[in-house]
Amino acid sequence: FGVETLGPLFDLRANAYFPVSETRKELSLSDPFNIRYLGNNILYDQIRTFAVHLKGLDNEISIPLPGRLLERHDVRATAGWYHFQQELVDSTWGWKGRLEGDLTANVHLGMQVSNDNTFDTNVNFFVAFSYGGYRQPDDQPRSQYDRMTTPVIREYNVIVQPDPELEPDIIALRPDGTPYFVEHVASNDPYDRSNLAFMQRIAPQYDPTAPLGTFENPFLTVAEAQDPSTTVSDIVFVWTNSVYENTQLTTEHGVRLLGEADDAPHEFVINGGLFLLPRAIDNPDPTVPDLKPLYQNTDGNGVMLTSGIGLPDGSIQVTEFSGFRLGDEFTPGSGPTGNGIVAAGDDLGPSVTNVVVNFVEVNYAQQDGILLQDAGTISFNGTRVFNAFQDGIEVSGGVPNIEFLSSPDAFDPFRFELQTDGTIPLAPDATAVRLVNLGPGSQVDMFGFIPSRISYVNARAVDIQQVAGSAQFGVINNFTSPDDAIFISDNTGSFTFRGDIFIQTPNTATAADPDAAAINIELQTAGTVGFIEAVTVQQRQAGGIRMDSNDGNIFFNNSVLVNQLQVG
Repeated sequence: FGVETLGPLFDLRANAYFPVSETRKELSLSDPFNIRYLGNNILYDQIRTFAVHLKGLDNEISIPLPGRLLERHDVRATAGWYHFQQELVDSTWGWKGRLEGDLTANVHLGMQVSNDNTFDTNVNFFVAFSYGGYRQPDDQPRSQYDRMTTPVIREYNVIVQPDPELEPDIIALRPDGTPYFVEHVASNDPYDRSNLAFMQRIAPQYDPTAPLGTFENPFLTVAEAQDPSTTVSDIVFVWTNSVYENTQLTTEHGVRLLGEADDAPHEFVINGGLFLLPRAIDNPDPTVPDLKPLYQNTDGNGVMLTSGIGLPDGSIQVTEFSGFRLGDEFTPGSGPTGNGIVAAGDDLGPSVTNVVVNFVEVNYAQQDGILLQDAGTISFNGTRVFNAFQDGIEVSGGVPNIEFLSSPDAFDPFRFELQTDGTIPLAPDATAVRLVNLGPGSQVDMFGFIPSRISYVNARAVDIQQVAGSAQFGVINNFTSPDDAIFISDNTGSFTFRGDIFIQTPNTATAADPDAAAINIELQTAGTVGFIEAVTVQQRQAGGIRMDSNDGNIFFNNSVLVNQLQVG
């Protein structure tokens, strides 16, 4: 409500404002921050901001400006002050000034400047339209009777003030509303529990009296975290730089088995958004990297994958294995004596499916780097296979849906890569990627946002046989391989090579096998074989590109260079 007096020399106005409904309303909620571990939980803070409806008053004096033109348009200057307050928020004191006038009989223009301790300086321009009511003609002197049509002037907008409130120590919840349960694991090397001072220096939260498996007192091994007598976890989190000897891993259905490292960012869901999992150990010195947990000299396979599980709401809770080193890149012979990563059936059935593998290094596996038999849906991202003795990847049997993806990072791409460097002997038929006996509808995709890369020495790049599904590949660099660096035989599927291909493979044979070639495509009875980017074949003592007995479509969509051959 308000009071006012309008006179020929000045106007005075005073208004009071009182909220008649709710005085607080939520404006916004910040993203979670200060995400951290406590016990087996994940905690975070957030800021919830409310708009608080203020009560208060204002007062102003207005005078008409002299001059015939200004008087004709009723131009006035106004000055005043205001004060607003509410419980639990700071009071607002300020001043305001306004210049306003009538452009026409029905159009009112104005500008207002205000300044206060809450909103600082604001400049507002306004336009008002009116219709009806008596108005004295412009050629007659203005009278107080004419002023009776002047509208009441007050703040018609609700005056509010933002009130941010910190909400600390919130327990992160899964999408189903239950808390995340994280079990922590750290090896004795380098986390020596017998030296309390050292342990608390590198892990200040360490408390040997805390329950085992917590952030404050981690288990020694993954097997302890997977003990059926313990609580089933959502995440088993192995601390960075942990080292294990001769320890085979097996994932749990629907559980994320994660290794901590600088180059292994793991995400999780809070309030419908994706955020990075916090670090348990984070050395701020960039010259001392935090490495992925290392499992070396394992007798048998490095890790056995198990399927994800279905939830009551019909969704799938995937199994994840991410952020580990199986074998040390700088130590030949340190890899598993069997295969590196294996999916070959589990207790739920013959086909392992709904699995994610991210940021894993498989080094010096003495059989295949990755072996997938009768697999279902499995996704690999930013994974590297280095110097596998047999095949880098073998996918055989069934109708799999396999993705080998690479994703961009702010500094360095996480590229899916298969590599040998020629420093160790490989099996005579070693191949980077072997696809065999895959049914209709099967898919093997090695071309993501960043194409995967095959860099192989002394072994073949691709071997595809008896495949009725589809596959696509990224960049291929193949050096000093045996014949048939890319061998595609007896298939009805479709295969697309989307990256550049460079094959430089001098064959030591003095006489060429008439069926040998760098790229050999035969018995393709249906489907398509396509090469999208440039193909280069150099320094062969045998054929360059051979195509024989094919009824399907074969095309080269870019330049093809075959030179320096010793035979035609």
